[in-house]
Amino acid sequence: MTNYDKSKLYIEYNEEVLNHNIVTGKLVYQACERMKSWFERSDIYFNYEDVEQKIRFMQKLKHTKSPHTGQPFILEPYQAWIVANIVGWHFVDSDERVITTALLMLSRKAGKTFFASSLMLAIMITDKQVGAEGYMIANSQKQASIAFEHASNQCRTIDKKGKIFSRYRSQIRIPVTQSYIQILSSDTSTLDGLSPSIFIVDEYAEAKSAETYNILRTGAGVRKNALGIVISTAGFNIGSDYPLYSMWTNAKNVLSGVKTEDQLFAAIYQLDPEDNWKDESVWIKSNPTLGKTVSLKYLREQVEMATNNPVNEVSVKTKNFNMFVQSSSVWIPHDDIKSHQQHIDLQDYKDEDVFMGLDCSMENDFSAFCVVIPPNEDRDLNPDKFLIKPFIYIPDKALEDSPNRVMYKRWINSGFAFRTPGNVIDTLSILRDQLKIATYMNIVDIAYDQYYALDWQIHAEEEGLHVTKHNQSLGAFTPSTNFFETEFYKGTIILDDNPIFLWMFDNVEMMYNEKNKTKKPSKSDTHNKIDGIIAMLEAITAFNADRGHIFGSCWSITDNKE
Repeated sequence: MTNYDKSKLYIEYNEEVLNHNIVTGKLVYQACERMKSWFERSDIYFNYEDVEQKIRFMQKLKHTKSPHTGQPFILEPYQAWIVANIVGWHFVDSDERVITTALLMLSRKAGKTFFASSLMLAIMITDKQVGAEGYMIANSQKQASIAFEHASNQCRTIDKKGKIFSRYRSQIRIPVTQSYIQILSSDTSTLDGLSPSIFIVDEYAEAKSAETYNILRTGAGVRKNALGIVISTAGFNIGSDYPLYSMWTNAKNVLSGVKTEDQLFAAIYQLDPEDNWKDESVWIKSNPTLGKTVSLKYLREQVEMATNNPVNEVSVKTKNFNMFVQSSSVWIPHDDIKSHQQHIDLQDYKDEDVFMGLDCSMENDFSAFCVVIPPNEDRDLNPDKFLIKPFIYIPDKALEDSPNRVMYKRWINSGFAFRTPGNVIDTLSILRDQLKIATYMNIVDIAYDQYYALDWQIHAEEEGLHVTKHNQSLGAFTPSTNFFETEFYKGTIILDDNPIFLWMFDNVEMMYNEKNKTKKPSKSDTHNKIDGIIAMLEAITAFNADRGHIFGSCWSITDNKE
């Protein structure tokens, strides 16, 4: 084995994992196998000097938070191993680094944000690149500020008089190389033109889109030795459409040898699929600092809490054991919904009977109506299927204020949603779209939420449409919810392939009343819209009422809301 120096801490760690003297999950073991095999390659070499330089700098920094405030930052063996893999490998012909993307996934309290900010400082200083740009970004300004605060405070521990670093509220300048480190928001409209030398994306599990990451990655393409670091614990967003889950899936394929992607390094500390999360012997797989930054007592308390109160189980699995877990409150899994999605063109079903549901919004919110086409044995296309297509409306105000505004604008530009002026949806524009459909389809009934829809109701009835108020209580939605679940798993439902519809299904957290056995879709976050789902269930109520198979309590006769 060429130049495989086992006296180095990081090489020793690699060997100890491969010899099973250190317990790790399968993905870390495979990463160690990969590292050792790379010493046999002739196109790359391991630059010990580069690694040692970065580690020496990082260990000059000091901890800035209790209980270790003021103490030197001494890298753990696994942290030195991560540094070695990221900066150690260089191409023989160009001497540029091999790794341009690093995925670091660890559980809570592993100090991953502090570690990543330390590595950023080490690279920015020791590479001595003139005009280097470093960026810290997360899904919220608050989260990005945490990483920046670490870096700023670390600078102070080695440069109290400000001779090397000039520290500001959202920027750290390095005058001698005309370089800087800066916080960024996740608003992609502000990112064009950036040319990162290094960037950190924190808590990527919460990201709904890879757009921010892709812009930074593209901007870094002109830099020598550019590096993007993604750090996160696992989360609830499961499916290929979610950035971290997709990146994690790709990393697994690279580590197992299914794919080749030399520029990617992944350190994924998590339990293996076959592990019992309550078994203390496997906890170190997701907590490599067990007994140091994370105590056995703390993990025991977390597991006991989740065992006694199952509502906490998902959080403990994701945050403490770094496991991707579909939230127990999610209605229908992401991939199940996606497998039922096809493009639906209403023009293919001319002259058919259809039912609609309408959910109008308050200020700065979505509105939606949904078309349900029942099975029809006389048609050639999908005669035995319910076809469900949403129409989504987003007001200008939401495009200005919402943290999801970048995603909203992309949907509008792609034709998946309609933009309306002002703070509140113009319900008459919705009515115009419904009347267009009425020119080639037979709208039997439109069930609607009476709140915020009075103007729509008056004009709809004037146009001769049959409309019915839909009660918004749990009991009113229970029959249509049960009906949808039954038909969905029977395979008789086709959902339009609108990505907003898929997103709305992911946002549903079912609200239950165990005593009355009632339920209704709900949401835990005001930014997670489900208007299309409510409109769909209202349309199903209208369909079942037309068949005489619905409870009278679904129709609203008062203003009472549960």
